[in-house]
Amino acid sequence: MANIALKVGIDVSKSKFDVCYRSGNGTVSKTYSSGARSVKEFVSSLPEGSHCVMEATGVYHTRLAYALHEAGIIVSVVNPLVIKNFSRMRMARTKTDRADAELIMEYAEREDPPAWEPAEAECIKAHNCLVTIDLYQRQITAMRNEVEALEQSAVCDGKVMNSLKKSAQSLEKEIAKLEEEMLGLVKAFAPKQAEELQSIPGIGKKTAATLITATKGMRGFSNYRQLSSYFGLCPRIYASGTSVRGKARICKMGQARMRQMLYVCAWSAMRYNKACAELAERLYEVGKPKKLILVAVANKLLKQSFAIIKNDTYYNDNYKSTLAN
Repeated sequence: MANIALKVGIDVSKSKFDVCYRSGNGTVSKTYSSGARSVKEFVSSLPEGSHCVMEATGVYHTRLAYALHEAGIIVSVVNPLVIKNFSRMRMARTKTDRADAELIMEYAEREDPPAWEPAEAECIKAHNCLVTIDLYQRQITAMRNEVEALEQSAVCDGKVMNSLKKSAQSLEKEIAKLEEEMLGLVKAFAPKQAEELQSIPGIGKKTAATLITATKGMRGFSNYRQLSSYFGLCPRIYASGTSVRGKARICKMGQARMRQMLYVCAWSAMRYNKACAELAERLYEVGKPKKLILVAVANKLLKQSFAIIKNDTYYNDNYKSTLAN
């Protein structure tokens, strides 16, 4: 990307997107509606060699990103947390769509983020299944919490209780259907990756499918630490000087469902996965708590998963990967 002529920062929202780029000695800011005609107008206005950078905003950024990619324009889709941290570093005080577009432009000029590649249609459909499953799971949790609260109430309406329980059961059935749909889609666009991940002792077909879907086949990850951060399993150290010594905890900023699945897998991996079993034994011998050991084993599974997918190979107890570091 050394010859890129123009860095374009784009802040995307539901009904419009704001654009910022440098022209001469100043910056140019424009606003476009998110309609197909405006997207086409913006794409056609870009000079050859432009590099557009935007945040990942659910589904709102996808139409523009696909249009830019199809037109041969280099486009990067960045994690919003990265831009947020960049904003803090710059001590930005203004929070508007135009200001955000300019901030993204400055980030693009400084960091030159990698180009984005669109995923297969089956991968996107599988990801939609995963997002819906997460939504249903949160609703089930809320319903069960309400049932528990009503059971402790002095006055409880049985009809309300039954309604909540039936709704939760209905959503559980929908989750089962979506999981089967996701498994079928993963089998269609990443059958070998699914087989490779399932060769890891402790990783089952649902976990493999979820991991592939959540990461879109490990795209955009250059090392396993990024993967650990993505799922909120990386440790957060709280220490300063000689007096502040907080307990290290995982950041829990990623997908809770994936973490829960990895915790379940970790119990099996501690018995049947040689590297995980040895890691758990070492930590147990030095007196580490069970929860910490579980997190460490879950991270080990992620490290193995990353190495296997990136090396396009199957699990081997004695295999050493240079990509896992």
